[in-house]
Amino acid sequence: MSNPKLKVMIDKGNAPPHTGIGNYSDGIIHALQSYCSEQIDVIPSPIHDGAHSIRPIRRLRYLFRLRKLSVEMFRGADIVHFTNVFVPPRILNTAYVVTIHDLDAIQFPRTYSWSYRMYYEKIIEYAVSRADIILTVSQAVKILLENRFPCAVDKIRVIANGLSPTFMSLANDNTSRHEFNAPYMLFVGSLSKKKNTSWLIRTTINGIRNGIIPKLKLVLAGTAGYGFQEIAPLLKYENDIVCWVQNPDLPHLVSLYRESNLVILPSQTEGFGIPLLEAMYCKKPIVASDIPSSREVAGDAASFFELGNVQSFYDAIIDALNDRNRIKRNLFIDRELPRYFWQNLAREYCLIYNEAKCRH
Repeated sequence: MSNPKLKVMIDKGNAPPHTGIGNYSDGIIHALQSYCSEQIDVIPSPIHDGAHSIRPIRRLRYLFRLRKLSVEMFRGADIVHFTNVFVPPRILNTAYVVTIHDLDAIQFPRTYSWSYRMYYEKIIEYAVSRADIILTVSQAVKILLENRFPCAVDKIRVIANGLSPTFMSLANDNTSRHEFNAPYMLFVGSLSKKKNTSWLIRTTINGIRNGIIPKLKLVLAGTAGYGFQEIAPLLKYENDIVCWVQNPDLPHLVSLYRESNLVILPSQTEGFGIPLLEAMYCKKPIVASDIPSSREVAGDAASFFELGNVQSFYDAIIDALNDRNRIKRNLFIDRELPRYFWQNLAREYCLIYNEAKCRH
């Protein structure tokens, strides 16, 4: 007689749609439904709030609805996977899995607001104490978490983030928009302190104005984030070099990747870095800050620069534009990228959910 299916609820918290955590959650749901349907009965959380309202209001509304769902015993789910860090108090007969994507608000407090730092420190403590299994998306985050919470070492596991099947399908299409006639570098992400966007813009402008790097356009694809007030004046007065494509939809974003000359991720910190995977899939040269998670994901596919080191940044751009290591880069991509396909990650989630059920 076959074992009954595990009922797994995926709760994305108060993450807005089409954001990093929202896409991560949708990727898990798609993977379980597509590749693990015989073992897992996946239940998307019925309380997700997709509204783009002010974050504190969205958070309070989510917590109220989560409390009601908890009283309902999560509608009979064997496992609840909380993908947006917050974990509620334990209930009987339901195992908890949580994904902690990063410790950025703790490790780099100046890149977030004071209120969010206080909130995040508290919910990390809840997550560590209440979850049966703690997932991280990179070894880099796992190490940070183990150092901060040595009591939780035995329940921390790593499963990498995945590359969107829709992104791959669109990237395989040869249709182009030809939006920019000039060569350009592409930055994808929030325009924020964490992403080091102000430094990126200023350093790029100085390099081009002084003839240190070739004349390129810097295209920023994303939304305004914490610290945007430092960035806005640069967008207004330097539009001959810098262009902001605000919140592009996925087809538009894929087109920007396909037509770019290189992709740049200058972040002060990252838990993973999905733009690295997307650039790798499009076989684009990458320039990235030399931080542990980017080294882990991009490896030989990127030219790295030391944070804050202007000359190192310029050298990395020139190295990426020359692309003398194209063969090595493509071999690395062909070997490593399949690790991040959801069909290959699905089995790892099945194993984690079974382990969580046994531990509970």
